Amino acid sequence: MAVATGTLIAATPAHADDAQPGFVAQAYGSYAFTDDRRLGSGPTAYSDIACGTAPGEVVTNKTAQVVLPELLGNAGAQSTYVESIETDTSRTSLANSRTASLNLLGGLISSGVIKSETRTTWDGSGFSAEGTSSLADLRILGLRVAADPAPNTRIDLSLPLLGDVGYVELNRQIQRPVDGGFEAITTAFHLVLLSDNPWLPGKGLHVWLGNSKAALTAPSVGFLKGQGFASRITLANGAVNSGATALAKVACTGGRDMNSAATVDLDDIAKAGAAKTDAIGETTATDASSKVGQRITSIEALGGLIRADALVAAATATRSNGGPITLTDSGTRFVGLTVAGHPLATLGVAPNTKISLLDGAAEVTLRKVRRDARTIEVTMIEIVVKDGTLGLPIGSKVEIGRAYAGITPAS
Repeated sequence: MAVATGTLIAATPAHADDAQPGFVAQAYGSYAFTDDRRLGSGPTAYSDIACGTAPGEVVTNKTAQVVLPELLGNAGAQSTYVESIETDTSRTSLANSRTASLNLLGGLISSGVIKSETRTTWDGSGFSAEGTSSLADLRILGLRVAADPAPNTRIDLSLPLLGDVGYVELNRQIQRPVDGGFEAITTAFHLVLLSDNPWLPGKGLHVWLGNSKAALTAPSVGFLKGQGFASRITLANGAVNSGATALAKVACTGGRDMNSAATVDLDDIAKAGAAKTDAIGETTATDASSKVGQRITSIEALGGLIRADALVAAATATRSNGGPITLTDSGTRFVGLTVAGHPLATLGVAPNTKISLLDGAAEVTLRKVRRDARTIEVTMIEIVVKDGTLGLPIGSKVEIGRAYAGITPAS
């Protein structure tokens, strides 16, 4: 089995005793697509873990035979798993992919079991990585290929009268530092067909098999979550009837995301003017913060029964020097709010104020605030449908002005 091993890479020393890198891993069996993305398959048997995952988590997936489109061929049963591993002295992200067999291009390419495995480890002072892959009984254009090709082996596909129509990459390895962390990716098999190939004339094609990625983020005292949006309608069965508008999200390891909408239109339920969402995250070895702000102007809901010149939903989660997580909705407010013609004091709307409107057809919650030890969620206007007069199934939920922020401690 061919092995690619990365050199230990030093990282900035952590200053907090509980600062740790976050686990990131993903694996899939196969993924095929044309250059224009109009034809595709996969990723199949996909498994992943994100950087807020706790140590000791294992995620698995599997699928039966995969038939590729346009009679390109097939792959046998596939299985994947990813794992977050912690010892007294280290953290490791692990990803593994296995495909039982492969037959492509009318038998011009075939293989038995295809495997790849990748691991990235942090030992308290730096990162190291290892990627392995193997392809049993691999044959390309009738020629047998070693089961353990060297990293980044390339074999050109040349056909009589046609010349080069593509190439195959075997044991494709990528190992690199990323934003203070480190990632490694192993792909056992990658087929590239050029646009002048005889199987899909005029279309370039990529077929990936046996992909495993293992990464660790920069050490931090916590990993972030959060998002904000202007509006969303969720039906009683959980299906989303109107997707989140002006959606912005806090990345797990920090950064800034912004989104906006010129207007918000929820048909007969609600409408509003401009909306803007700002999501900001910061992580260091000692501190973590997730901040989401959502602002909407000129809100009108339920035929004008609810009006506001503006609203701001704000949610913030912070953690410093390994201490407790602090949650606040400071900055949350309505401007010029009236309900059924009655003005409500701009700063006087208490959290989770409930009002029944339209003879009980709508249950409204103003400045809804939910929190637990790690997260806070603010929804400025929530409308729950109680009968069918609003044109939505009973139990459906309308959310206007939402902000959510949280931190998952690294240890």
